[in-house]
Amino acid sequence: MILSIHWPLVQNCSASYILKTDEDCFVNIGNLLNWLDSYHTINGTQPIYAGRRQDHMAVRRNNQSRYSLSEKEFPEPYFYPYVSGGGYVFSGNLLPLLFNVLKTAPLFPNEDALLGSLMRRISVKPTDQDRFLPFVFCQRNSTEELKQAHMCALSKHIIVHGVKEQQQIRMHYNNALLNSLPSLCSLQDSYENIRDYCG
Repeated sequence: MILSIHWPLVQNCSASYILKTDEDCFVNIGNLLNWLDSYHTINGTQPIYAGRRQDHMAVRRNNQSRYSLSEKEFPEPYFYPYVSGGGYVFSGNLLPLLFNVLKTAPLFPNEDALLGSLMRRISVKPTDQDRFLPFVFCQRNSTEELKQAHMCALSKHIIVHGVKEQQQIRMHYNNALLNSLPSLCSLQDSYENIRDYCG
């Protein structure tokens, strides 16, 4: 995560927005660009840090967990609000501020919570966007969820987590098909409330 802040600055890429996602996430690029355009139209140059917001997340002290932190690493019992690391977007103009605060901020090995802590230091609050990571609260295996969810239910989302190699290709193909023939979903039931549905 630290390198992902440093690299764009070194490369002088001057990106308007930075997207971070995991390798097993399907990103609907069209939806992402439309959503960013809409956000920019409404909010202008106001900075964005958006994804699935996590509040009151307890710090794990169990040494058996890879997310475990000692009190020395992070003394508070709960993390500051942050967005889930499976996929999030933030404004590119925040990169220099984040890089500067990295020089003095205490670092700890929990990528998404650490970014939330850095954002807090530069006074940028996380925004919850439920079109990111729709199945983040599901308890079942993501592969099974995606098999049971209709493509029309997924077509409105921006980032879907737990999508393996061949599923990625299938979802990109289906998404292109739905963009060309939007009437394919017009006769289906409403899928607006699919976000926390686990099949």
